[in-house]
Amino acid sequence: MGGPPRIDGAAVRDFLHEGLLNAQRTIRRLTEKVEDAVMSLDEARRGAQAMRARRSWAPAAPGFASLTMGRTRVSQPVCDVALAQEEIEDRLSTLSVYTVVNDNNEFVLVSGPSAGDADAPGGKQLGLFFMRREGAQGLLAEISRQEPGLAKSCRVLEVAMDKVYALLKSPQAKQPESGVAFRLVPAAEEVSHALKLYKTHGVNSKDFWGVPVFQAEGLTVTKDRAKCIPLFLSKSDLDAAVSSAFTRAELTKLREAGEGVRECEQEVERVKREVDTAATDKAKRRQTTKLERAESKLARAQKRYEDLRRLHTPPKVEVGSLEDVVAQMEGDQEGDWQGAVFVSPGSIAGSQPAEQPAKESGKGKRSKEKAKK
Repeated sequence: MGGPPRIDGAAVRDFLHEGLLNAQRTIRRLTEKVEDAVMSLDEARRGAQAMRARRSWAPAAPGFASLTMGRTRVSQPVCDVALAQEEIEDRLSTLSVYTVVNDNNEFVLVSGPSAGDADAPGGKQLGLFFMRREGAQGLLAEISRQEPGLAKSCRVLEVAMDKVYALLKSPQAKQPESGVAFRLVPAAEEVSHALKLYKTHGVNSKDFWGVPVFQAEGLTVTKDRAKCIPLFLSKSDLDAAVSSAFTRAELTKLREAGEGVRECEQEVERVKREVDTAATDKAKRRQTTKLERAESKLARAQKRYEDLRRLHTPPKVEVGSLEDVVAQMEGDQEGDWQGAVFVSPGSIAGSQPAEQPAKESGKGKRSKEKAKK
């Protein structure tokens, strides 16, 4: 019989539902079958236009939702100067995605139902890019279970996000004939974090659209002497960064306040000695007035120190989607996203596995260990 081997789609559907695509509604309804079709890179690029036509990268709504405001999709621009496509690619180059390919580095595609994924062109084939290696490994394991022979020629490939973005923006992506759409698959735990934040702040939503991106109010990083606002793909990384940054800031303020108290105490003691040694009543009255001012200043310094000791106000956390952010960068006319930088999962909290194969990258600036296709 002709055609590519087929894999039972019901098992793949259950697998994706339980562990990998818990809140990704566009992939949930893969109920028919999974075809392990092998497709050349040029064909994949032509298929990307269909994805663009269906708004795979277009925003469901403006940028970040301000969680403490108790309503969804409130635009929260973070930076200043418009971004060109090359600048967007440069920012995305810090991120990795994972997909399943064959020995020729050709994508292994998943077939969607004829009327399932509304965004997939004609319910045809999907190219899945997982935000975590475990997701792609899980899909490969499912292929191995159903088609051991086919799985021998397949492997997980790490690809820099800028290459995926360039693929979708390439001239070859203007042809919709191939009927292939690409999907970013978020880590289930990050979707869970996003939904918990919604619930905590009164946002009534059971679903999250896209790949969660987290931002902490007031948290900045310095890059090339400029302050940038980090956008985290991992909630654990955000928590670690906030804990570190705000702890240092609070300790600095507390230390400075303590030094201020000691200086005021020394001033009070000095003025007391001057009162005791005053030669005349007039001088004594003058030094007494000075002492009262010094004691008042000391009381204020002590109060500030105690207030800082008791103060603990965690920053407001906002969550949006990577797709939203990229779409807003593309259409940004005001420069709202100039200072945004993406933080790769595991960069701070170390949540990613230590051993990883080489990454494909379109940026020569990246590490020498990362292979360039």
